[in-house]
Amino acid sequence: MSFSLKRFIRVAQIAFALSLSLAAHAQQEIKIGAVYPLTGAVSFLLGCSFSFESALMRGGIPLLHIDQNLNVAMYKTKLACSPAGRLQGNMVVSMRPIKARDVSRAVEITARFPQVHAVPLHIGYPASLGTANLAKPDFSDPVMLLEDELPLFWACGVTPQYVAEISRLPFCITHSVGKMLVTDLRNE
Repeated sequence: MSFSLKRFIRVAQIAFALSLSLAAHAQQEIKIGAVYPLTGAVSFLLGCSFSFESALMRGGIPLLHIDQNLNVAMYKTKLACSPAGRLQGNMVVSMRPIKARDVSRAVEITARFPQVHAVPLHIGYPASLGTANLAKPDFSDPVMLLEDELPLFWACGVTPQYVAEISRLPFCITHSVGKMLVTDLRNE
């Protein structure tokens, strides 16, 4: 099936910043509208777990990071992604503390969003993912667990930029962590 950005992605608002990664791996913010030669470049858009957060809240599941005006915590893991040519690396996950009584409901709600990471890939014990300290996320803001909460981990859209970085691509433009492309496409 062919895909046309002009036809299917009608940008209502762009609320993201781009991050430019060069061979020297010095990241710098670039401005929207900057011009770079993209001959032979490949581009793609990925779903984001932010897309299911409103459904969780409508389902009565509080999200502490939103209540605290923080970005969701993200962690590098020891879970290897399937290599694709020169691209190889490990998965990044986002973590949301969810009250133990709400875990099954959170799984049920997010299962309706397969295009934006769907159900958690892990619940509980973060060390089994290679994430030892929830107080020190690799990306974004720490969100601490309360006594009656469990950490739920979802696949994260930061994975491709992390893989691009450690694969030492000579040139890559990605979104900045927590700043996404916003379109008028509906999730539900």
